[in-house]
Amino acid sequence: MKKSKPRKALTSKRENTSANIFFSVQVFAFICYIAVFLIGVFTALVTDISQKYDYIFSLSLFAVCSLLTGFFAGMRIREKGLIVGALYTLPLNATVTLISCILNDFSVGINLAITLIVLISAGGIGGILAVNKRLSR
Repeated sequence: MKKSKPRKALTSKRENTSANIFFSVQVFAFICYIAVFLIGVFTALVTDISQKYDYIFSLSLFAVCSLLTGFFAGMRIREKGLIVGALYTLPLNATVTLISCILNDFSVGINLAITLIVLISAGGIGGILAVNKRLSR
């Protein structure tokens, strides 16, 4: 007779593995970035904002989006909010940076450094807020 292999325990589909958490956070961040882009386009079409304020406007919208992404990641991980929030915002921040470099003919300046610092910091702050909100319950 042939020996049967032991069966693996069935796991739920909503298991909180790191891959599931990373994927769900990145999907949430992508949706936020698309929403921010649409808000920016709508605002630019409706209002008459001077071009000198475009950088500040887009940076503030992306900072809010990074904050929300860090908050969502912190709620899912539930510990080490600063590190989790900052690290989970890196892939989409890298995408924003790459698109910015392509559109500006790969000119790297102080604006790029400021953008990265603000976006990573906002993600970290969002992670901290989420973890502290979880602990207060």
